[in-house]
Amino acid sequence: MIQNGEEFWDAFVNFWIIVWTYIQPWLWLIFTIVGILIAYIVITRLLKRYIKKSPRFPKDATNGLLLIVRLSTIIALIFVFLSAVNIPSEYLVDISTIIATAVGFASTIAVSNLIAGLYMIVSHPYRIGDYISVDGSVEGIVKKTSLNYTTIEDQNGTLFLIPNNKLLSANLINYCFETSKDNKKKKKQKEDEEKDIEEKLMAKVSDIFKEKRITRYVFEMKFPLDQDSDSAIEVLDRISDRWAAADKFGHAPTYYFKSLSISGAKIRWAITTKEPQIMVNNMEGFLDDIWVSINKLREEN
Repeated sequence: MIQNGEEFWDAFVNFWIIVWTYIQPWLWLIFTIVGILIAYIVITRLLKRYIKKSPRFPKDATNGLLLIVRLSTIIALIFVFLSAVNIPSEYLVDISTIIATAVGFASTIAVSNLIAGLYMIVSHPYRIGDYISVDGSVEGIVKKTSLNYTTIEDQNGTLFLIPNNKLLSANLINYCFETSKDNKKKKKQKEDEEKDIEEKLMAKVSDIFKEKRITRYVFEMKFPLDQDSDSAIEVLDRISDRWAAADKFGHAPTYYFKSLSISGAKIRWAITTKEPQIMVNNMEGFLDDIWVSINKLREEN
């Protein structure tokens, strides 16, 4: 009986040793997966909390950063699983190379946009609500920025989704600027008697508003020379005075003649407002006023 009892006990112990040997890798796998998932939850919550509190990040930058965390988590889970099933290390290297190559080719554009988006966040060339021009082909108010795209709404209400990597290499013009910083720079500059007329015109803008940030939009238009010059200038001055009203631009648009030719004169207008939306809302009426006034002057002559 004793011998049979010892044999039973030995068999019982050996059985559990075999079971433990079999389930140990899977228990390690389960605990590791749980640990990775807990780390993922903690990191994502901390990221969301940090981005919400940080004004330098756009509101939807969370999605881009969370995508990086998710991809890292998935890759970690794949390697943990492959290690648990005792795949040789040389196969792991081959598999990781294939995965990295596939992800690299599939996400080249996405990663490029992501890096450009991070650079845009750090360099801050524009803000949400600014009026910008991209390569002279698209201009409007910045409605939304993310790590991949920037959304711009033009004066017709059309939305343009422009990849950040394109914006990074584009010629950008931001018509909104900080008046306080602009004033400090201008105070440090010496008065140059040969300063361009446009610079003289724009140098006065900082005294228009006391706001820290204003919008200054500049555009050119052709003006016919088939009427009396004094009357034409008087018409332009009246237009400028009309649009200085508080319910329009809030300040008189300024202009100067940039060049003269046989076909006509080229006039450069500078419109300054407190916010880009004020300029956008009144721009169509302002151009209509110019058109109607010029035609009326022609009829009178």
